[in-house]
Amino acid sequence: MVMYGVEVQINTAPNDTASYATIGDGITNVSEALNEVKQSMYYLINKGFGQSEITAMHPAITFTGHRLQGDTAQDYIFGLKYSLGSARKTDIKVKIFDPEDATNVFSQYTASVTITDIQEISGATENGSDISFTLEFNGAPTAVSSQASNSETPPAEGVEH
Repeated sequence: MVMYGVEVQINTAPNDTASYATIGDGITNVSEALNEVKQSMYYLINKGFGQSEITAMHPAITFTGHRLQGDTAQDYIFGLKYSLGSARKTDIKVKIFDPEDATNVFSQYTASVTITDIQEISGATENGSDISFTLEFNGAPTAVSSQASNSETPPAEGVEH
């Protein structure tokens, strides 16, 4: 998916040789949540004002849109709808591009994820099926060097993958 300079690819063969498919066709909205755990402290010296410390987080990316049969990423995700346990675990690659220059990758990371909250049947009878799913991180993401990410082919400008 290339939307606002973001591309997310999901490994559709986590128990075999990795094969990545771009999440994008049919997707109309993406939302990242860090799900931070915050500790607030109030010390006498601050005269009633507090300060905060982020002590933990559980990042997640939620996607919504329309179901497209035949899309590799969607078929993989929705094929796991009734699966449990490790069957829902895979990994993703995320790239964040310069919105002014799609050949410039600002950052890139990989992450182990669990696919959660898969909803395939939803919406009005006169529309296609509205969908949603969430990719919840299993631990911290791993940064990929910008040198390595800039050497790859950039997405086609104006093309959603």
